Amino acid sequence: MPWQTILSKTVELPVAGIVRAGGDVLLGFPSGPAQWGVRLYIDGALLWSAQGNSLQVSQHVGARKACEAGPCLVELQWSAAPTVTLHSAYLEIDGLPNTVSV
Repeated sequence: MPWQTILSKTVELPVAGIVRAGGDVLLGFPSGPAQWGVRLYIDGALLWSAQGNSLQVSQHVGARKACEAGPCLVELQWSAAPTVTLHSAYLEIDGLPNTVSV
């Protein structure tokens, strides 16, 4: 089961800051339980992942990362058995100033 990017967005930070992403993925299981996985990368780092072999219809996604000034790529990927369908995927992505020195 190869991983596929389903959403991606480059955030341009004028100064170093925090990139935050959160959302939901909706999966369908017309043939019953099957293997699936979802993962979120920010600036090349795997920051969040979930996987299972069950009827997990809705999966929340979220992470944040301190990034340098310039472009920062956010990618949401999924992988699943052929019987699993991806109904929808949604992400909100923010680039924020680093005011807490994280």
